[in-house]
Amino acid sequence: ADGAVWASSPCTDFSTANAAPRDRSSLTATLARHVLDVSPAWLLFENVPRARNSAEFAELVRSLRAGGYAVDHRIVNALGAGVPQTRRRLFLVAARGADQRVARAALRRFEELCSGEAVTMRQRFDAAAVACPTPYIYLQSCDERRRKSIFTLDGPAPTVRGCVRPLRPTYPFPPRDDTHDRALVFAAAVEHLAALQCFPSDFRWCTGKTASARCIGNAVPPPMAERLAHAIAGDQASTAS
Repeated sequence: ADGAVWASSPCTDFSTANAAPRDRSSLTATLARHVLDVSPAWLLFENVPRARNSAEFAELVRSLRAGGYAVDHRIVNALGAGVPQTRRRLFLVAARGADQRVARAALRRFEELCSGEAVTMRQRFDAAAVACPTPYIYLQSCDERRRKSIFTLDGPAPTVRGCVRPLRPTYPFPPRDDTHDRALVFAAAVEHLAALQCFPSDFRWCTGKTASARCIGNAVPPPMAERLAHAIAGDQASTAS
């Protein structure tokens, strides 16, 4: 078979934000079996950085190499890809029947394409024509008593999570928040999450608010997916010539 398979196994058992593991990490290793059955020319895999240290990820790499794939992986930040988030993610590239240098060159090119200037949330919201009533945004963290959840629009967001919540009256305002003035803060809505993930402004979500937020938070930002596709296509062209 030709073409490519893109896979992102559940990150909940690897994420630092996960308080209750669901024991789905084995799906990472199981992926190799399905890829070898289909035998695509390329596998593109994405997950949170901590997945790289897991036994399941090591088994995925071992199985792919044993099945005739050249494999390389590294952690890349979305911030230089035009995505206003400090979103670090593990990316793996596997090329069927190729020299190891092919996979390595594809990821090196991907890193280069993701090394542009950082953009702020304000710049992205303005470009997407998404209204922001105040200069600070509430993006719920996994531990609001210790972690920052309120950010100025003049900087990047943290990694966007798949949830939208109102700023509740009992919110504790930890010291690291960019403001403690409730009147200056608005809570992110689905359209803000979609803009921060850089979905097109005319993209329509056919689900409710909760499910839409989850889909957005679990997605690979489209600019990163596009850059990885260009990196793969470029290496295919160079190896064919």
